[in-house]
Amino acid sequence: MATSSHPKAARAGRGERAAGYIQPGRVGKKPLVGYFSKDAHKAIKQLALDLDRKVEDLMGEAFHDLLIKVHRYREAKLFRD
Repeated sequence: MATSSHPKAARAGRGERAAGYIQPGRVGKKPLVGYFSKDAHKAIKQLALDLDRKVEDLMGEAFHDLLIKVHRYREAKLFRD
C-alpha cells in the first residue's frame, strides 16, 4: 500500500475551526459583528461597491468618526492604519 508524502489537510466540520492557518491580515485582530436588517445590509454592501472599498474599511471609518465625535481621540487612532 503506497503512502502519500503529503499529509492530509485537517478538515473542520461545521462550527469548528481549521487548525493551523490564520490569514496574515487577521493576526492579532478580533472580529466585531452586528446584526442589521436585510435592507441595511444591502445598502452598506452597495455603498462599498460604489466606493470600491471593503465593508470592513467602511466600518473602521465609521467607528473612527464615532470615537472622534465623543472625544475619544486615543481610541479613534486604533481604527486608522
